[in-house]
Amino acid sequence: MLLKTLKIMTLSAALLLTLQVHAGVSNFFTLQGGQAVANDPDFTGSISDISNRIDELGLAPVSIDVIIIPEDSNASFDSGNNIQISRSMCFPNHMGTMTSCKYAHDVLNVYAHEYGHAVFDKYISAAIPEYAEVKRIYNQMSALEVKPYKTQMTPQQIAANSQEYKALYESLKNNKEHLRIIGLTMAYHEVFADTIAVFLANSKNAISEALYNPSIPAYNTSLSVMWEGRDFGQKHDIETWQHDNAHLLFSPLRSQIGAEECWPTDRQDQIKKLKHLGAILSEQMKKKYAERKRTEIADNRELMEKYKTICK
Repeated sequence: MLLKTLKIMTLSAALLLTLQVHAGVSNFFTLQGGQAVANDPDFTGSISDISNRIDELGLAPVSIDVIIIPEDSNASFDSGNNIQISRSMCFPNHMGTMTSCKYAHDVLNVYAHEYGHAVFDKYISAAIPEYAEVKRIYNQMSALEVKPYKTQMTPQQIAANSQEYKALYESLKNNKEHLRIIGLTMAYHEVFADTIAVFLANSKNAISEALYNPSIPAYNTSLSVMWEGRDFGQKHDIETWQHDNAHLLFSPLRSQIGAEECWPTDRQDQIKKLKHLGAILSEQMKKKYAERKRTEIADNRELMEKYKTICK
């Protein structure tokens, strides 16, 4: 998600068809085989519906562009103003070949997760004022990424656009303070985005199921934990949890959020619990940033105790 691999942008805007929409999505850009194609109104309509439902939670205002590609193993929010999503998500098996694909239902749950990232960005901005400069750079990178899709550009202009994008990327990568903020906030980003997605689907395993790859052998726990650890219905014991990458560090907190006494009973309860989650994550982020401390598995304890205060 953060500091994504540099993309060299080569499409001319003359090839691209866009759809103006309301709510959180400003534009759709649909690409296929290096060529622009017409937007599929059913698919873009489903994405708009997810965006609208999240906007209606009243958590934070969001304005993004959505880039749609045919197939990928991932989706991303670029931490600026763009989300990339694919029509199908196909995962490689342990031999490295693409064998397992997910379609509309799972893809839309993953989109909800990415949109959740865009929402949580507002919480980071409020908690850590120094994030404003990081966000400014990300926003510039986002604008450059979609510029060839919005404006007729010559090859020379496209090359210059790509160089400007690369320079911004390098400015982030080479700034230790920017990297500290990015590294500190990643795990908070992931658990909040996952929570929005599972609440919206009213399914504790919505993200886990979307990422589940049946072609990976069950004994390969180093890979299977990547989706099992994001299942809010499973017990991820804080006493034994050892996975500290950004997507899994707060899995014990996920178990607390998914506990029967904590699972939301209706839409208003979802809003209450998401606002509470955003508040306690922001509070801890702000404190750790001020104290120059890293995010750790042990941080689950404080968050779990604070989250339990609004459970039954």
